[in-house]
Amino acid sequence: MSRKLFFTTILFFTSTLLKAQQFTLKANFNSGLFKYQNHNPGFLNQVNFSSSYKIAYTNHPTGGGASSSYGASLTVQYQTRYHLVYGIDAGIESLASQQKISRAFAPSVGMYYEANGKTSFRRDFLNGFVFAGYEKNIHEILLTAKLGFELARQISSSHDKGSARLIANDSMIVVDRKIPKPDQSTDLRFRFQLEASYKQVGLYVGYSYGLQNYYSGWIGGLNSEAYVSYLRLGLSYRLNKRASH
Repeated sequence: MSRKLFFTTILFFTSTLLKAQQFTLKANFNSGLFKYQNHNPGFLNQVNFSSSYKIAYTNHPTGGGASSSYGASLTVQYQTRYHLVYGIDAGIESLASQQKISRAFAPSVGMYYEANGKTSFRRDFLNGFVFAGYEKNIHEILLTAKLGFELARQISSSHDKGSARLIANDSMIVVDRKIPKPDQSTDLRFRFQLEASYKQVGLYVGYSYGLQNYYSGWIGGLNSEAYVSYLRLGLSYRLNKRASH
């Protein structure tokens, strides 16, 4: 799906929802565990460094471990008389993965060293989530299930950061590298979400899986694949009065 079609869909949904009488406007805050699902990642636990220690970077920066991430968004949602819902959620998320480092490589001398450390890899995204779903009241609790797709556009450079200590001589390798946005900086993701609301406050859990291989086009990344995986836990607050069906 092209970005033009995606944003056209968002504009259409927004126009429709704001004209509706039975719509809900929510502010959302989320955190969760983010990671990249790696396939054939190669030397995933390695940092590369210069003999002077002035230049260092993670060999495969996406890592294989999960790290805490966070975001904020606004949701505009329409409810039908048949308990069906549809709408849009748009916001910003800062997503980070991490990995443990167990070795270091100095290309200038062609030597590997045992090491111990950790690096993280953070990127910021502008997200749009278009969804449809079903809701049902159980006593005073409103349960909602949503399914849809989100388009995530990277809006900042990536940050590869951390450190590793060489076991042989106790020297510290510091990683602090900014990576420019790649040409393919937009990711289409499938997303499923469950929500439970009481009056104006709600809790939700959601899962997203990306279709864009982060290593596509990377030099040395021909046989490597890394796809976004994010488990969200969030808090929502309804900003308007909910219309009854």
